[in-house]
Amino acid sequence: MISIIGICLLTAHTSYADKDVTSAAPYFYVHSEKDVESFPLKKTSADVKIISSIASVTIEQTYVNEGKTAIEAIYVFPGSTKAAINALQMKIGERTIVAKIAEKEQARKDYDQAKIDGKSATLLEQHRPNVFQMNVANIMPGDVIQVKLVYSELVESENGEYSFVFPTVVGPRYQSLDNPSKEGEAWNQNPYLKKDKEVPYEFDLKTTLQSAIPIASAICKSHDAAIQFNGKNSASIHLNKTNEGNRDFIFKYRLQGDKIESGLMVFPNEKESFFMALMEPPALPKKTEITPREFVFILDISGSMNGFPIEISKKLITEMIDLLTDNDYFNIMTFAGTSMVFSEQSSKATSDNKRKAKTFVESRQSGGGTELLPALKKVFAIPKQEGLSRSIVIATDGYITVERECFELIGKQGSESNIHTFGIGTSVNRYLLEGMGKIGKGYHCVITDGKDAAKEASKFRNFIEMPLLTDIKVKINSNSQVDLEPSTITDLLAGRPIIICGKINGLPSGSLTIEGMNGKNKFSQTFNYSNAMVSKDFEALKYLWARKRISRLDDLTYMGIKEENKPEVLALGLKYNLLTAYTSFLAVDSEVRNESREYATVHQALPLPHRVEESAVMGRSVSSSKIMSMEIIQYSEPEIYKYSPKTVYRSGEEIHPIKNKGRKNMTNEIQEDDAKANPHLEEKSKTLYFKMFAPKTINFGSYPSFKNGQQDYENYLKTNLVYPQEAKINKLQGKVFVLVDLDEQGNVVQVKLNKGVSKDLDAEALRVIKSMPAWKPAQWKDKNVKSRIELIVEFKL
Repeated sequence: MISIIGICLLTAHTSYADKDVTSAAPYFYVHSEKDVESFPLKKTSADVKIISSIASVTIEQTYVNEGKTAIEAIYVFPGSTKAAINALQMKIGERTIVAKIAEKEQARKDYDQAKIDGKSATLLEQHRPNVFQMNVANIMPGDVIQVKLVYSELVESENGEYSFVFPTVVGPRYQSLDNPSKEGEAWNQNPYLKKDKEVPYEFDLKTTLQSAIPIASAICKSHDAAIQFNGKNSASIHLNKTNEGNRDFIFKYRLQGDKIESGLMVFPNEKESFFMALMEPPALPKKTEITPREFVFILDISGSMNGFPIEISKKLITEMIDLLTDNDYFNIMTFAGTSMVFSEQSSKATSDNKRKAKTFVESRQSGGGTELLPALKKVFAIPKQEGLSRSIVIATDGYITVERECFELIGKQGSESNIHTFGIGTSVNRYLLEGMGKIGKGYHCVITDGKDAAKEASKFRNFIEMPLLTDIKVKINSNSQVDLEPSTITDLLAGRPIIICGKINGLPSGSLTIEGMNGKNKFSQTFNYSNAMVSKDFEALKYLWARKRISRLDDLTYMGIKEENKPEVLALGLKYNLLTAYTSFLAVDSEVRNESREYATVHQALPLPHRVEESAVMGRSVSSSKIMSMEIIQYSEPEIYKYSPKTVYRSGEEIHPIKNKGRKNMTNEIQEDDAKANPHLEEKSKTLYFKMFAPKTINFGSYPSFKNGQQDYENYLKTNLVYPQEAKINKLQGKVFVLVDLDEQGNVVQVKLNKGVSKDLDAEALRVIKSMPAWKPAQWKDKNVKSRIELIVEFKL
């Protein structure tokens, strides 16, 4: 048998040494037997095909036994919380065995029997909606066994940006001594490699993207990857390295004009048809409708947050505190093994209180366990400010095992608050973060890279300030029975589309209407089945609907509301061939391959997630720190007029590369600079139609905008721009760059040429910009402020 030794750093709690450490928490791996293959997983590869915002993913895991003893390999791996896993097969040499879906307990019994009988077998189980375990029995010396699983998921968009996430490694989960491991949760005992050890298996991934709307740009910051555009509507991406399987793979892309592929898609069938409605989000309501708020910030300072995660979390919270108005209230709680609160009740957001709060946050040090559940209980016990809307913001990596208990607590005690979660790290527990946000009627966000922190934090702050759509109702006009998921829709808080999946008895007919309140205005949009996109290629809609139904039933079960949901979840899993908490996939070879019936069980050691410190694995530790006195510099209202490019470019001059670099460093560009633009498009789509010049230290509450944005700006130019006749004759065309100063009311008070094309074109561009009506002004600390922007006026024959 294989020998696995756990190594833990024990501090402060001497009673902890008397417990079985490996049964309570993950541990580091040390292998000593040479005749047993330590790392049987040799390669994980993923093939992702994204069509019309639906991703079909095939994962192939290759197991090789290079030792002298037959082995059983156990591999714990992550998945998307939205994934609908619907197929599994095992290949041994030339033989392929297709797995069958079965009730979880029976599948485990049949697998164990096959293992005893000396047959090769594969069992896929779900421990969490985002944590799975693969068991492969009787891998003989010299064997190469390939296991292939297939799933579908919806790729959702946010403010026009689509994001596909492929998790690669399960982060270590802190197991509280007050909440010992439950039966069936041995997966949390999986060993980890030391921080300096490389990923022991190859990781490869390729993605192809096809869209009905032209693709404007694409980016992958998580991995060293190459992106290739194969036309206006197609792109592909592949990894340049095979040793980066220790962080989430994140692929983001935008469509031309920041469009969202909205509409109605239908998978028709005479017995059961399935559909999905995607509706673009409405515009943001006016900020004048925002009422005073109460924010309670919860900051995870446990050992796993050490370094990059805690620094980003501190920055997020202090900047959010900075933006609170004098009418707002706030409080802060930090937690690790124990918790500490800033004030026994929420404080008014005065300048003095905000200064003290930032000192409190910045003085906290990381270390210890992750006792989130006790922290939540204490927060819910803090008296709520009468008449104010309370939002609870939780910053954590989510490395705990008590997700169900947290969901149940939020469901029972969090009804008077919106719970928003902010995940920091390259492989966070998205199941916990998404679940708390969903049950708490809030918003969730994940930051994986410090470079994106300011941008993502800004979006997060804007989204939770005010919902886009409230009192949402879905009305069905159909003669057939329709089952919707979700059955009810909570307030829409972000720039995301509303997504509704449905099942219809028979072929669809009639219409579906979404209604709600957008600020003080009524909102309504109707989808007719007669105008829908209908295709047999949309079979994934069947699995996505069932996955959403199962997810909702699981939420209710975890909240302790409906324990009787197990039969329905089990029935859905068996009917639609889906992996669930109560169903598993099992593939058993008919041949007896291990005549001796002797084998060793190998728990595939996992790499630590990228940027996660070893303190996340090394058991409980206790640290304390004194709150140090620190002075925080208070900034007054920014005088943006003082900041301008050092060089003014005259008409006809080319921008020198060195000068251009210096000029760019002075700007605060509101766009994804690193994204690769699609060269097949005639015009590159931009996230915004202007560049803003301001001190980089200033974080605006909102940027200036022309009416409702880029489309209105383009319409204004089309209507008012007059192409000079002489320039037409001489076939002059190009882009004129104009610097524009806006006052506190958004009025254009000064224009200046920054880079021109010709005298006539430059003069016309300056005339049109100077004649513009007022913009919506920039805001800083909830006050209108002056701003300087650069606009582009393009003349094209």
